[in-house]
Amino acid sequence: MQRERKADEINEEMTVIAKLLDGLIDYAGLYPPGSLDMQALTRNYHSYRHGRHAYALGRLVVDLKRMEELRKAAGECLQQFPLSLILTAEQDLDGLLRLLDEGLKIEAVEIKTETLSEIERIAKRLPVEVLTFFEVVVAAGDAKVLDAICAAGAQVKLRMGGWSRMHSHHRVQRQACCRRSPIAILCSKQQQDCIIRCVRAIRTHTHQTAHLE
Repeated sequence: MQRERKADEINEEMTVIAKLLDGLIDYAGLYPPGSLDMQALTRNYHSYRHGRHAYALGRLVVDLKRMEELRKAAGECLQQFPLSLILTAEQDLDGLLRLLDEGLKIEAVEIKTETLSEIERIAKRLPVEVLTFFEVVVAAGDAKVLDAICAAGAQVKLRMGGWSRMHSHHRVQRQACCRRSPIAILCSKQQQDCIIRCVRAIRTHTHQTAHLE
């Protein structure tokens, strides 16, 4: 009976860990240092979705301009992939709306901008059901820009260089609160590894405690 109770406690702790990491890591293998081709990208993402740590996998990140290439590589699986699209300019919005009409699972879009007028103009055209991240440079991210993003009901995306300038193709998006606007943080490979090591340490401690007791 005691062993069964301990097993239940372990399962409960592991469930908490899974919830903590749920969808935490977006997959952006197209970009440095991964720089995968589209076939390898879709093959990896499909494999990760059915792997041991699938619960931690978030959206597949791709430029809107490469969607047709992704469609050919992914085939019917594309309908199942949650997507985060990178838009390069306001003119990409028409293409985004067409893809939404097709029923693709576009959960988020990322747009790099620094001007108040552009943020306000783009936000008005975006569907409310799509999570929107405006990427701003920290040095230029003054209060007015952040307030405009917040007022538009959007989120802030910040790049974090970490211990090197080379970013991982796994991106960790953690929700924080800054002037009432959630933030997505683009982490380096080393920062992501720190998160993974912490999770492994928690798991090891959990199993060791079970064996000792």
